[in-house]
Amino acid sequence: GGGAIGLMIAQLALLSGAAKVILSEPQEKRREIAETLGVTKTIDPVNNDAVAAIKAHSGGGVDVVIESAGLPVTVGQCFEVVKKGGKIVLFGVNDPGTRVEFSPYQVFRNEITILGSLMTNDVLPRTLALIASGRLQVQPLISHILPLDQFHDAIKMHESQKGIKILIHPEAASTASG
Repeated sequence: GGGAIGLMIAQLALLSGAAKVILSEPQEKRREIAETLGVTKTIDPVNNDAVAAIKAHSGGGVDVVIESAGLPVTVGQCFEVVKKGGKIVLFGVNDPGTRVEFSPYQVFRNEITILGSLMTNDVLPRTLALIASGRLQVQPLISHILPLDQFHDAIKMHESQKGIKILIHPEAASTASG
C-alpha cells in the first residue's frame, strides 16, 4: 500500500539497501509520489493482476514483502509473491476479527518467515534523525494542511482516502467559504 506508512517503508527499504522496491497502490497520485521517492516499480492493482505483475518485475517472487495496507486481500497476496526463504512483515493494521487463509505447508516447505510489526517508542529517535538528515522524505507525503475549523473535513478525507497525510494546523488560513 502507498499510504503515508507504506511510502515511508518503501523509502526505508531503499535506504536499507533493497535493490528493487515494488509498490502496489490503487491511487495514481500515490504511485506517482512513490516513483519520485525512488520506488523501482509501481503497480495499479485495480487494472492489473498485482500478484502476476510483482512476480514479473521481481523475477518470480520477492525476498521480503511488507504489507502496509491492512487488508485481508493484500495479506493473502503476500503468500503468493514471497519467494522460498523469504519474509513477510505484517505492518498494516487489520480489523481484530480478520481471518486470512494460507497454507501452513507452504510456510513450512518454503521456509517463509512471518513477522508482525508494531511501531514502538525506541524507533522514534532513529526516525527523527533520518527525517532531519533529509534521507527520509516526509514533505511529499503531506497532501493537505487544513485549519483547525476543518478538523471534521480532515477526518472525512482520511476515512475516504482522499489524502495521504493530512495535517491540522491551528494557524492555517481557512479554505471554507462563508
